[in-house]
Amino acid sequence: MLLLPLVVLINTASGTRVQKLIYFDVTGTSACFRRFNGTHQIGCTSDLTGNVGVVHYIENKSDLDWVLEAGPHQPYALLMEPEHFNRTNVIAIKQSGKVNGIMVINKENSTLPSSFHFSPDQSCPNNVNGLYDKHSQYADCSNVTWNTAGNGLMFMDFGMPIFSVQNETEIDYIIHKCFAAFNKPINGTPREHPLCAAQLKDFMTGAKDSHTCLSRTKRIININPETYCDPLGDQNVYGLLKPVANNESLPQKSIIMATARLDSFGLFEAQYAELESPVVSFITLLAAAEAIGRVKQDIVEDKNAKDIMFTFFQGESLDYIGSGRMVYDIETSVFPQNKDKYGIHVMNFSHIAHFVEVGQVGLAEGGAYYLHSDPVSQRDGQVAKEVTKLKSNFQEAVASMNKTNLTIEGTAVPQPLPPASFQSFLKKANISGVVLADHEREFKNRFYNSRLDTLKGQGMDWPSDRPENFNTTIQLSRDIQILATALARSLYIMATNSTQNISRINAALDEINHMLYCFLKNPKCALFKKVLEPKYVEQLAETPQPFYVGVKRANTQNQVTHWVRQLLAYYTGDRLNSSYTSSNCSSSSKLYNYYWISHPPDGMCIRTTANFSEAESPAFLDENFDTYDWSSGQYSTWTESSWAGDAMQVRIFLTPSQHMSNLTFATGVALMVVAMIVTYFINSRADFLFTKPDSF
Repeated sequence: MLLLPLVVLINTASGTRVQKLIYFDVTGTSACFRRFNGTHQIGCTSDLTGNVGVVHYIENKSDLDWVLEAGPHQPYALLMEPEHFNRTNVIAIKQSGKVNGIMVINKENSTLPSSFHFSPDQSCPNNVNGLYDKHSQYADCSNVTWNTAGNGLMFMDFGMPIFSVQNETEIDYIIHKCFAAFNKPINGTPREHPLCAAQLKDFMTGAKDSHTCLSRTKRIININPETYCDPLGDQNVYGLLKPVANNESLPQKSIIMATARLDSFGLFEAQYAELESPVVSFITLLAAAEAIGRVKQDIVEDKNAKDIMFTFFQGESLDYIGSGRMVYDIETSVFPQNKDKYGIHVMNFSHIAHFVEVGQVGLAEGGAYYLHSDPVSQRDGQVAKEVTKLKSNFQEAVASMNKTNLTIEGTAVPQPLPPASFQSFLKKANISGVVLADHEREFKNRFYNSRLDTLKGQGMDWPSDRPENFNTTIQLSRDIQILATALARSLYIMATNSTQNISRINAALDEINHMLYCFLKNPKCALFKKVLEPKYVEQLAETPQPFYVGVKRANTQNQVTHWVRQLLAYYTGDRLNSSYTSSNCSSSSKLYNYYWISHPPDGMCIRTTANFSEAESPAFLDENFDTYDWSSGQYSTWTESSWAGDAMQVRIFLTPSQHMSNLTFATGVALMVVAMIVTYFINSRADFLFTKPDSF
């Protein structure tokens, strides 16, 4: 009996070694996964044990044509260069029935041609949940096609696994030691077995649509509780300069909302690098908040000055999750919090004076920016008058800067708003507002909501000879500084109705450099170590976090959301004196939050209104779940499928010919039959073969 564990251990070790000899595991991958809305499922999945296909490298269009028209060894698993992973080719692949999965090459240091564009979003992003969904003149982007690069791949139900492959060593292995060595046709003639194949495993547990999927999870009769999908959501960030308590009067039209979005999406898990949108947008707003924070006493001490509420929305790329929820909370009188006598005054739409949103602003040409406004709400003469005033405020700010290479003007002709959080608010109230952008009509961003929207992808980068780029100034930093200064001065003019002394309001270039580095390169940076609470400093990683809203988790935030809250608190809050320590950095006040941050050398206590609000769709609230019309498009309904911990896997192996497989099977059957006969013979003669020895 003592030998049995040893035998099992030897067999297990041998099996592991044999598996390593048979399979080559591809670990540098990111999977396309399945998501749902109120009516559909989108994305990718595989069979429970994975999909298997013969590897074929698609270097050019003729390679794909050969597979679809002549390739005899179906099903195939395609390894594609990114230029060929487009909607036209994917549809042809699906319709052929000859492909079992796709691997898309995504080398970090590859250079794409300037003519290449890729956006998996729609050409009219967020159309169904937008302001103009059913508008007779502006529906379906009939006036302006904003995202001309949009191919809609994000919203396709592929019905097969698709992986992004990043590791260059593994990519070379698949191309040269797998495809070229065994599968590459010779002068157009297919190779014979053995062939190199790939197993792509990407099994999703959820199916159909959000309501069906969540209902399955909620069923009480389910004796084996399992989560099939989770709502997408997180938290918004907001902060006021001069909060008013509920037991005081909050004047009408006394708050200016200055907003940006925090999120993006992409086809592949953890690949949501978004330079143009949202990173440059929210860094521009944070830089403006920092500049305003240094002169905020002008606003706080002026009884007639309007307040500025800096707001950062999460989940906007998926049907305005964050702004939609804030609008719902304002409607139901629970924003910024449930009514409390000494808490911040409950806000309604009549309290909003203006809405200023920072859209895509990272790719301006010649320093030209545009102010987009809504033509429908401006049919109200008062709103139109206020919008005109807002535009003039920006022009006053620009004039004060003496910058000949900066212009901020309205669009040449009336046109609808681009995709923007402002649309969520305009669905409920006529509010004067503008969206600041680097484009007058279609996006300048070739990679909107794509993994390719990076510094390098957009033709920018830090100097290669600088291993530490924390304090490096690049042209993008200077552009953000100029724009953030203009934005801060414009907000100041709107709040105080004065241009006096605005020349002292300037965005800090060092802070912009630091934010770009920390968000895009290395979060374990001096800025984050300064503004975060000590326990969160210890958790910082050296790799960027994804700018994806993710699934809603109780009492936690997306890390990007948390970092933005801390920066807003540091830039606009009150830095209290050294009499405050980590043990007494608190107060009974319900108007302010107190945070003890790691600020060297001894830490610092910050008093601020910067806080979180919910960014989860109202459709998922218990009071709405059973009565909501899931096909209405009123609210975002996006969920994400669950999957097992070992669900994602890509591995390469050699597959024998059908003849060899049949021979192996036949040999196995023959050996089994022989073994059964021998076993039967031995068992039937056991008394003779295994006679007991005579007793002594």
